[in-house]
Amino acid sequence: MLISPAMDRPLRAACFVIAAAGGALALASLALAGLRPAVVPATWIVGGAAALLFLRMLLSSAYRRGMEALNSEMQGDDPWPGRAMTFRDPEWGLFGRRVGSPALLWLRAVLLCGTPPLLLLSGVIGDAAGHLWFACLFVAIELSIIHAVESLPRRRA
Repeated sequence: MLISPAMDRPLRAACFVIAAAGGALALASLALAGLRPAVVPATWIVGGAAALLFLRMLLSSAYRRGMEALNSEMQGDDPWPGRAMTFRDPEWGLFGRRVGSPALLWLRAVLLCGTPPLLLLSGVIGDAAGHLWFACLFVAIELSIIHAVESLPRRRA
């Protein structure tokens, strides 16, 4: 196992802080040109956090089983592509109760809703801030998946 289960909570907290700080840096770099040189190294840091979370989910059989259970729970009995989800879904939507703590839900919402304006501005400010923004969004989505898996009822082995 890549990371012990006891390290999960501190890892998730650190990744949340990294994603929030990266998103703040991306926003600040839009207005303050002096911060733009820090965007590329920050992107590497956030990307490393994203890779670490991804490997954690990939190498953990409990997370893989949890994601399979989530997938079947989200789709229900509907055939492919499954039940239609909306942003306003009370369980799985943008502020759904199953996919994150309030702080994570707000971070993910800001990153997701800020993507279109950032794409429009990318021609003016360059792509580096966009790369950082998307890396932060990826971390927030991974944290939401982990939260959803952790919130599943535990089964006895």
